[in-house]
Amino acid sequence: MLKQLTTTYRSRVAHGYTYLFNTNRVTDFYELGEYAVGTVVITDYAALVSGTDDAIEIAGTTFTSQAAGANLGEPTFQAVTDNDTTATSLAAQINAFDEAGALLVNRVTAVASGANVIITADNYGVAANAYSLVYTDNDTNVGLTVSGATLLGGLDSTTKFWYNERKNDRRDKADEYITSETYPDLQKAVDSSDIQNARIELTTVLRNDETFVKTLNVNLDDIVKVIAFDGTYSRLWLARGAFALDEYKVTHTLAQILALQNAVYKRGTAGTGVAVTEYGDADYHKTVINLSDVTFDVTNANLCRGNLLYTLPEGYAVPTHFIADLKVSGDVSTATPEMGIGSKIGTAGVATIGADDALCEDVYVGIAIGAITPVGVAVALRAEVAVDYFPDQSVAPYDGSAAGMPIHLNFAVAWGATDSIYINGTITLWWLLRGDD
Repeated sequence: MLKQLTTTYRSRVAHGYTYLFNTNRVTDFYELGEYAVGTVVITDYAALVSGTDDAIEIAGTTFTSQAAGANLGEPTFQAVTDNDTTATSLAAQINAFDEAGALLVNRVTAVASGANVIITADNYGVAANAYSLVYTDNDTNVGLTVSGATLLGGLDSTTKFWYNERKNDRRDKADEYITSETYPDLQKAVDSSDIQNARIELTTVLRNDETFVKTLNVNLDDIVKVIAFDGTYSRLWLARGAFALDEYKVTHTLAQILALQNAVYKRGTAGTGVAVTEYGDADYHKTVINLSDVTFDVTNANLCRGNLLYTLPEGYAVPTHFIADLKVSGDVSTATPEMGIGSKIGTAGVATIGADDALCEDVYVGIAIGAITPVGVAVALRAEVAVDYFPDQSVAPYDGSAAGMPIHLNFAVAWGATDSIYINGTITLWWLLRGDD
């Protein structure tokens, strides 16, 4: 997708041009800009309440000092004990203030550090430079100082991004740009790019071992590798074209990064006692399901039993075909069961899959697999389903709008003995995602 962007810098050199960029080639980006900041220093807590109580106006709301306890949510603060305690009270009152119409004060955050209260606007931008910071001394004893009459230093949001370009040697290299486009606007353009260009956001604390605290929007295809750092952080290497790698320390575990990836790609979840390996993109998927001694118990009766293999993601996700390579074995029973695959697990007292509920074989209609043998003599089954799972027009597809479609492996027969049935091998599942509803 082409996106018109006006640049202000390229590779840290002033560069004011308007380009059409292919958003599929944006490797990663983060928001620039500055938050407006102001500081209050409590210099003499007792002076704040030595006569007429002093006051301070912060972002349009006036907070009055008092010796008595201050209630959260009110425009007061307690000057008591020492300067540090007073600063802590002021910060707490600013953050808790929620009076109707007090929009400005609800757009700042206060942090107490010793006798200092650091007040920071919640959003980038020059608008917060107008937020007031005014001390009123109602007697001759000065109790605090402020850094200025308003918050200062706010700069409007811009975005820094890296963009892969083809150089003279016909290799790609990522150039660094700064654009006047805001982060949300660029994110929207990139997210609407080619479906292959899937992205996640990661919070970084280091880049190449230097402090780098940013929210980084990353193209998954540019992640080269990730390793665990400890229980909280991971190390991640990100490609910048054909020539460079950047190393980041991110505030995500390996499991959290995989969860973010799976949410982007709309991947499903493994079933009971199985492990899965995922391939594909946000539209076409291949899931390899590994079964290792998956077990269910039967008795000398007509029974349909099964195991949850996989649950497709929420939405209109449909299986298209399978390749199964399994061994089914038992200790005692020599029955010849049917095997089928369906959106419902078999739990009924029937000898034929689907005899009680057709959903037990609505994905793959049950077929006889041969006689089960004692331990050491496995029953090998190889079955390929090449017909896409698109029901006839008169049959409603599985409704995945509230929950994804479960995929169960079911068996049914007159088992002839009380036994434990073991399943080993793999089932490779191909499926499509055709929409969220």
